[in-house]
Amino acid sequence: MPVRAFGEISTYRFRFLFFVIVAALWLPALAHAAGYPLQIDADTYAALSFRVQAAAVLEQDQAGAANGDATKGGDHYDFFARRIQLLATGQVTSALSFMMMLEHARYGQNHSRGTGMQTADAWVQLNMSEAFHLMAGVYNPPFSRNQLTSVMYLIGPDRPILENMMLESPGLYEKRDNGACLWGNFSGLQYRFAVGKGAKSPIMGDEALRTTWRVHYAFLDPEPIYYYKESYLGKQRVFTVGYSYDKQERVTLDASGNPAPYTASTYDLLMEGGGDGSTYSILYAYYSYDWGNPERTGADGLFVQGNGWTLTAAYLSSPSQPYVRYTTWDAASVSPGAKQKRTAIGTNYFMKGHESKFTFEYETISFDLEGSTYDMKNHGVFTIQFQAAF
Repeated sequence: MPVRAFGEISTYRFRFLFFVIVAALWLPALAHAAGYPLQIDADTYAALSFRVQAAAVLEQDQAGAANGDATKGGDHYDFFARRIQLLATGQVTSALSFMMMLEHARYGQNHSRGTGMQTADAWVQLNMSEAFHLMAGVYNPPFSRNQLTSVMYLIGPDRPILENMMLESPGLYEKRDNGACLWGNFSGLQYRFAVGKGAKSPIMGDEALRTTWRVHYAFLDPEPIYYYKESYLGKQRVFTVGYSYDKQERVTLDASGNPAPYTASTYDLLMEGGGDGSTYSILYAYYSYDWGNPERTGADGLFVQGNGWTLTAAYLSSPSQPYVRYTTWDAASVSPGAKQKRTAIGTNYFMKGHESKFTFEYETISFDLEGSTYDMKNHGVFTIQFQAAF
């Protein structure tokens, strides 16, 4: 018989919460970002890694969905695994590397079947020189800095909502694409150019390739690899600026039902530095999306045409990193629930860097014009999240 508390929470959720508490006590000693290595020779090796993010969430005025009534108010408690990841990385020769990642998202979340274990990334990379790397397979296209930041290295518990408006390829996990990307570094300048399959055209037999490119310049310490971090925890002095552009022809329909292109662009900036055991971080990003139709919505019901920006400021004084984040989405639509603002205040508590940490956050979500459903009403979200990588 289920145990009842905080509304109605089944026994397995308490077992999950118990697992989170126990993991918080003993995983820090095991956490290691490099995973478990298998060394064959100097040029051939692999590493297996496991990552988990376990979250306890209270959404105010959200329990209506739990009762089958999308307009009823109340509080909604949830305990679930935001992500469970299994990674295999390594290289076959000094010129050929690979990565494969399986991920199960939203495991145990209320009213969500979760994604099941899916292949998120699966690519091989030809490393010709520091200036020329050719990646092919399924990967994160180089659209935004945040998209290219692993969820384990975010300052907050999850990506900003502005990433949700990005083009999505059918059959692939989240915002991945299937194609090839040429990238490299020329001192502080990094470039990335990708050609992918992109989304499916709404017109039968009318296909177009997706092109995505990004450049960024590091004025201080470089960020030489394909993936970024939102905070280097004082290990690097960072000042980078970046610009990205994403486009696919004939992949959407305008308000009259005619084929239209999708285009998007981002600008971003990261500054991180300090001294005497303390580090400040400032991260800014601006997004602009054009789908050719202001009333177009995505799979999650959000209006996807418009522009917005997000600003995060954090201050690390080990082991804590308090932060604030403000995000605004100015959708082109004037429909209820289209435009929204989010303000978050939180802190990270590090036990072993990003490999073992707690995140505590409270975020308020407000709409210029509230909608009729629970997810388009003004509300707040409390989150406690623990993550570990080993």
